[in-house]
Amino acid sequence: MRLLLVLLPVALATTLGAQSPAERVLLDSMIAAPGGGSCSTGSPELKRLCTGFQQVGRAGQSGTAGDASRARDAFERAVEEKPKWPMAWYGLGLSRVQASRARMLAREGALQPLGTSFEAGAGYALVRALELDSSYTPAAEALAMISIPREGASRLTERIAMLRRLRATLSGRASFGAAQVELVGGDPQSAVKYLLDALQRHDIDSGTVLLSLSRAFHRADRPSEGLDALIRGSRDTTSAAQAAYHQELGLVASTNEMTEWDSLAVPARAEWLAAFWGTRDVKEARSEGDRLVEHYRRYEYAMKEYSLELPRTGRHKVA
Repeated sequence: MRLLLVLLPVALATTLGAQSPAERVLLDSMIAAPGGGSCSTGSPELKRLCTGFQQVGRAGQSGTAGDASRARDAFERAVEEKPKWPMAWYGLGLSRVQASRARMLAREGALQPLGTSFEAGAGYALVRALELDSSYTPAAEALAMISIPREGASRLTERIAMLRRLRATLSGRASFGAAQVELVGGDPQSAVKYLLDALQRHDIDSGTVLLSLSRAFHRADRPSEGLDALIRGSRDTTSAAQAAYHQELGLVASTNEMTEWDSLAVPARAEWLAAFWGTRDVKEARSEGDRLVEHYRRYEYAMKEYSLELPRTGRHKVA
């Protein structure tokens, strides 16, 4: 839902490629009107596009399969009739995100082969929108921020390539999202670059970014920089950053250690965290920083080998 609220208003001010200026003005006015406006004017294709975006918004609010299905069907038809309209493919991508959130069974569609998840299909649709118009900012932001598909790295090749092409245009939040894509299916050095970009954009909590940057640095075999990022990020006082650190620390700390962490004022947590990992190095007779390296190695192994996937049936079943 948050993704839709962020991206839909931006779409209203963005060019629509093959659509005429008059059609763009009309569509913008219909969607921007109070209560979503009316989709009663314009060409049949334009009306369906307008209706589709309204249905995507409703699906985001309700979370129901009915609203998500109607939105997806509207945009499947839109891209069939107007395959060169970037906004049609963008809408199809957003509608597939909502279909996934509504736990609908995926079905074959435009750039979504049989057996492909909605998350992967959403990525393919957004990549197509950007192939038609690489300046289409809402599609680039959405492509970086949508979920990783259940198929994992095998469905991320096109997404990774397009995001790298558009790296300089991404917001901080989108740069953070692109880094997560790289950490799953790309290159940790590229993830580092995206996260450093995110720190410069100032539209996302620095602590959240630095925690992810620590992981990326360790994946890239740069452990000293990873430790520095981890300690710096713990000084971020925002609730999002502190929640992320609490979750990360909970993977290795004892109950007593978690109680001690929670009792500390935020300014004192950086020193405590450095001592926490340093003590583990000493107890296990490791060199400085080696226990943190081992922590991230175990984390990456667990993410790769033990990620849970709900069983699929019928045409959704993975062979």
